[in-house]
Amino acid sequence: MLAQWGGVAAGRMHIAQVVVAAPAAASGWTVTLATPVGERDPSLPLRGRRGIVERILRLSGHPADGRMHVLHGLSGAGKTAVALEVVTRVRAVADRQSAGPRIWWIDARHPAAFAAGMREVARQAGVGDEDVHAGHVVDALWENLGRAPYRWLLIVDGADDLSLLDGPGRLAAGTGWLRPHHCPDGLLLVTTQSGIARLWGTGASLHAVGPLSTEELSLIHIKRQAPGAAHGCFVSGGGERDAGAAAASRHTDDV
Repeated sequence: MLAQWGGVAAGRMHIAQVVVAAPAAASGWTVTLATPVGERDPSLPLRGRRGIVERILRLSGHPADGRMHVLHGLSGAGKTAVALEVVTRVRAVADRQSAGPRIWWIDARHPAAFAAGMREVARQAGVGDEDVHAGHVVDALWENLGRAPYRWLLIVDGADDLSLLDGPGRLAAGTGWLRPHHCPDGLLLVTTQSGIARLWGTGASLHAVGPLSTEELSLIHIKRQAPGAAHGCFVSGGGERDAGAAAASRHTDDV
């Protein structure tokens, strides 16, 4: 069986990321760990989420807090968009510093694809081929990530079935597929509809991604509908309407 999870399109966003097709022989799935950059339109920047993006970047900066960072909210709230923005920001800093991090993006909507993706992350993190398909692969994975000498980001998107994340242990106990880590340069970011703290355990930090306010939505609509919005500018000469649009532009220029 063949599954391609997370399409990749270069667009106008520079991501030094290679699509990895891993055989994952034990499951029979072929997976990609590449960031789905085609889901992010650079001409339509993310609006109204600056605070949550900045908070995650701060907590995952050197030294990282080692916690699972969980973006939770209703379907369509923009959780994946926030995760993509975090990756973009980290990638931009890395490009300036010439020290690109390892970025792994796993789609958790299908159990077999999730498990195959996690095993491939383990292999790329240095777990031996024999151990990748062994029962202790989860412990080996996090031991390797904990002492990794490089910056890494592991994003697990669409993890709505939390039982899938238990693996051989329990998510809430810190013994599942996903767990807190000890790497000062690592970030584990999860998107889900489940924001019940006890199900994630004490090693998780939950970040609610709620709906935008009516005012924020109105301002975004004004900006996107105004002439020149695609280029981040407005055509002057329209009196109060242009003044209002320009004000909306300034108000919504933040992420």
